[in-house]
Amino acid sequence: AVFVTAIVPLNQLLFTECFADLKVLPLHPTLERRGLCSFLCNAVHCLWADGVGIWVGAARGLYYFDDKTWKSYAAEAPNLRDIRAILPEPNSKRLWVGSFQVGLQRLEQGVYIPEQVLNAPIVSLTANTDRTLWAATLDTLYHRADGNPKWQPVTHPALPHIGKGIIQTICYQLATETGGKPVVTIWVGTSSGLFRYRPTLGLWDWARDFASGELEQLSIQALALDPLTNCLWIATSKGLFSEHKWQQHREADVRALAFAPDGTFWLGTATGLEQWPAPEQGEWFAGEPTAQFTKANSGLSADRVTALAVEMQGDEYSLWVGSPWGASCYHYRSG
Repeated sequence: AVFVTAIVPLNQLLFTECFADLKVLPLHPTLERRGLCSFLCNAVHCLWADGVGIWVGAARGLYYFDDKTWKSYAAEAPNLRDIRAILPEPNSKRLWVGSFQVGLQRLEQGVYIPEQVLNAPIVSLTANTDRTLWAATLDTLYHRADGNPKWQPVTHPALPHIGKGIIQTICYQLATETGGKPVVTIWVGTSSGLFRYRPTLGLWDWARDFASGELEQLSIQALALDPLTNCLWIATSKGLFSEHKWQQHREADVRALAFAPDGTFWLGTATGLEQWPAPEQGEWFAGEPTAQFTKANSGLSADRVTALAVEMQGDEYSLWVGSPWGASCYHYRSG
């Protein structure tokens, strides 16, 4: 692949655009303007593609790129920093923003509303198919039912179950129990293992209750559902695991996960970015990735990947890659 790169000073948001075509491409006419916007940020914590553009949550603020221009929210929300999670409310123009510094905040139609909804540090957000929203602090789960303006802690607290671990990520899954009954499940990844909360049953489980191996002790760094199989995939400091027999598929320090609509699986690790075919039950991981990208061989802004998001326009995909030194965008076509 040939990568076209715009380099900016390290105290600004680094934007890199990468092209998968196997030929030299001309510099995008707006690439330089995109990269040289004066964002006082470099560490990207989270990304969200909304179908029109990309939201970037970073150490020093919230940003939005609409495929033409960048917008910074630093002026209207100067305290909105250290952003760890971004989540649009389904069927709404409301965007929820989780900050480690100022708690849970929101935007209405792109306008920041200066109201602190939850004041504890927010580390992760997720949503049910019934539009129930979930937020996680270091030791507590909150939820907000559709139509209810208030966020409330869950009836069965997390703290007695997670012990000394801290929550790092959460993920919603409509799981199928024995007998075919669907059950809402909130997967909770902590610094000391994987947990499962089933709110309709009022049950918390630790990994040792449903999985063999190391997941009861490992630091869980990211969770994602395969859109083709509804299978949970788990990124840990010691490797990639899945709900298929809870086995390790790849030994690496995996920091971020993303599935493209066609099932392509992207792994962000401490040493680079990997592209894999749709993983199915993990048999692909016996071989090598389709492609591997590092700062040395591509336009990645850093080897360590901190966040991933995929958006699709026609037959072209855009993979956004967050790192401690900014964001990169990799364009490719399915197949």
